[in-house]
Amino acid sequence: MTLNQNPEHGINVLMTVDDKYLVVGNTNGFIRFYDFDFKVVSWFEDLKLNTIKSISFSKTKPIYADPKNADSEYDGAQKDKQDPFRCSDFIVADSNAMIVQLKATIFEDID
Repeated sequence: MTLNQNPEHGINVLMTVDDKYLVVGNTNGFIRFYDFDFKVVSWFEDLKLNTIKSISFSKTKPIYADPKNADSEYDGAQKDKQDPFRCSDFIVADSNAMIVQLKATIFEDID
């Protein structure tokens, strides 16, 4: 299964989170979430990161008990989804020693 469309951008980090997603950190600084059928469900790009070296997810449950629903800010068709993208906030480190905290609510959704 090819998870990268461009062979120039290799995978540096490959992990699962919440027994729900396969998370991929690439050499181009992109982070993508796949379901276990290898379908992209969310991605974090345009972050101006270099090669992803590490991804670490929060283990602390938010006050509302579930990981924050990234769709909570959206209306209309987004509410029709059966299984919205959900994940905890996470920290990413890249090869330039940049450390970034990412909120699940900044994701880009694929309809």
